[in-house]
Amino acid sequence: MSFAQRNDYELLDTLLDLNATIFTDYQYKQGATNLATTAFEVYANRRGVCQDFANLFICLARLIGVPARYVCGYLYTGPKHPNARMGDASHAWVQVYLPEVGWKGFDPTNGVITQTDHVRVAVGRNYVDATPTSGTLYVGGGGETLSVEVSLTKR
Repeated sequence: MSFAQRNDYELLDTLLDLNATIFTDYQYKQGATNLATTAFEVYANRRGVCQDFANLFICLARLIGVPARYVCGYLYTGPKHPNARMGDASHAWVQVYLPEVGWKGFDPTNGVITQTDHVRVAVGRNYVDATPTSGTLYVGGGGETLSVEVSLTKR
């Protein structure tokens, strides 16, 4: 509740503060967590990756009564070279439901409100609901790979 209290219980200010605090106070560190890491562990250890920061934001938003959902997709980070293909990894962020506005995206990993550079692929209650692939079971030792290419054109 400290986020709500220090923002005089203004909903948007509280959510912006939450987004900025996760961005500034938490360390992005690959390998520090896994799929079983809880939001509380991320809160206590103050490190993780985008899915962890999204899950933490969702948990805190729900604790103050704000509907929130997990978003999986891609983030356009700009051309690395004029003719280079974009091949960045998938990304996770949050959408919260704001009265009279609808679903609005917050990216606590980057400390921003989502815009057109965030390309949504799936949404759900959490990571398990919004994985890029699910429901596939291979028996017999065969492997599987996932290859994704996202092309964006600015107009």
